[in-house]
Amino acid sequence: MSVTEGHRLALHEAASQHWGRDVAVTLMEMLPPSGWGDVATRQQLDALESRIDVKLESLEMRMDSRFTAMESKFDGRFDAVGGRFDAVNGRFDAMDRQFDAMDARFDAADERTDLKLATLESRIGTQLAIGHRQLMQWTVGTMIAMTGVFAALVSIIK
Repeated sequence: MSVTEGHRLALHEAASQHWGRDVAVTLMEMLPPSGWGDVATRQQLDALESRIDVKLESLEMRMDSRFTAMESKFDGRFDAVGGRFDAVNGRFDAMDRQFDAMDARFDAADERTDLKLATLESRIGTQLAIGHRQLMQWTVGTMIAMTGVFAALVSIIK
């Protein structure tokens, strides 16, 4: 026989008449709301817990397996990206070496240019000094000759 809501109400009224309202309320609160057939036993709960534990362990193993696979996949991708970065770094190193070589060539060209410029300045300085000396000699010679011409002109005019 299944307990209906009518049966529960009748039990509550009988308990209230026999033991009082407070005891009847306490009694009704201690009974399950829909009967003992819906209440699980300790053995049933333990069996359910065991089944849940098995399912959780299986789920945990599958998740661990998937995480391991994902880690492996990510590690492979990170290694590939690392290899690409190493290749790019190698290219930059090669470019740095090329720039260093160009700098060395520019430095050597600067040194040669500085040496040629110094030699040219020295030659120009020497040529200027010689030209200046020759100009001074010519000027002095011309002045001496002009002095002689003026002296002759003065002596003629007198």
